[in-house]
Amino acid sequence: MYYCLLTVSCCHAGWIDCAKVSWKEEGRGVFFNGMTATVTRAFIVNAAVFSVYEFLLKLMDTEEQPSLLVDPQAVAEARH
Repeated sequence: MYYCLLTVSCCHAGWIDCAKVSWKEEGRGVFFNGMTATVTRAFIVNAAVFSVYEFLLKLMDTEEQPSLLVDPQAVAEARH
């Protein structure tokens, strides 16, 4: 089916026809090629981003320096 994308003349009447022919010739798996690698990569990247985010939140959360964004009383005192 990939040769259709490279030729000048189109072998399908549209994307729906292409999907129907692909399903008929190659089965439903044709729509999920490469999905395992993509999902695995996304899981690893999201885990790394979440870990760094949580680490930075804990790093910035200290007792001696309260956050002005969380405590409305501290924001009011800082303005005066």
